[in-house]
Amino acid sequence: MSKKAEAKIEKVNDESVFKKAVLLACKFRGWGGTKKVNLKELLNVSEDNVWEKKIRAMQELLDDKGMDLLSAIRQNRTGVKTRIKYWACHFPIDGLDFVWLDHVDRVEELLVAGKQRDEELVEDFVSYYTQAQQNFATEYPELYDEANYPTEAWVKSKFKFNWSWTSMGPNEQLKTVSPELLRQEREKFKQDIAEIKRYTVNQVAKELIERINSLSKQCDDGKINSATVSGIDNFLERVNNVFRGLVDDADLTKMVSDVREYMKGTDAEMLRVDESFRGMVSDKMKKVTETIENKTLKRSLEF
Repeated sequence: MSKKAEAKIEKVNDESVFKKAVLLACKFRGWGGTKKVNLKELLNVSEDNVWEKKIRAMQELLDDKGMDLLSAIRQNRTGVKTRIKYWACHFPIDGLDFVWLDHVDRVEELLVAGKQRDEELVEDFVSYYTQAQQNFATEYPELYDEANYPTEAWVKSKFKFNWSWTSMGPNEQLKTVSPELLRQEREKFKQDIAEIKRYTVNQVAKELIERINSLSKQCDDGKINSATVSGIDNFLERVNNVFRGLVDDADLTKMVSDVREYMKGTDAEMLRVDESFRGMVSDKMKKVTETIENKTLKRSLEF
């Protein structure tokens, strides 16, 4: 990246965040299909029983298929969260993600698709719920207690897949109530922005070091993994698209720029067939790592 291009990198301040970013709050709820294990029952498990299956049955309320259907719901939700995290930044309040406005549509599409799949999976589970209960009762009559099983309608009502978008910044309406409250909220928001930047610098530096160390080792061994090379390219793209303006540490910004320059036009096949090129890339990546670890970042980053 040229110095002219670097000079154009947008820096985040309080005012720009008000206008260019929002907060995402996701609320996923469900039912686990389990109960607390009775210690007396656990102590009564004899060596003749299959321990793992028996103990699991003491906690779970459904047959294996029923538990697998619940697991599928959780896996879909975890996948949605993971995909959202690619386009979102850390926010110092649990349950909230920081999203630039130009990524909102993309994240919204992920959520809509995730919700549609969630509804299908929940319907699959609810339609099998009664059968799963009956199967469990047949297989474990000594553990079955009808009182542990809520109605099908109640179970279905427990599954929620919701989200909401909230504009950032202090509520300006507070100034009509209390100027002091507005001042306090503005100060807290500044602290939140500082926390976002600090966390982002840490995250970018850690991931950058992990990825270039992996590539450097592969260059030394002559065993280049295409996924490692493409992973670095994807990471650099994410730094541009998602973390832009939040990485305001000069040293780290230069390191990212250097790695981007080194990787320009580089692919896994080039590294595999050209030993001298492989050695040059390895040496440059090691220098980047040493720079990050030995300079002032070492005092502020949580390695």
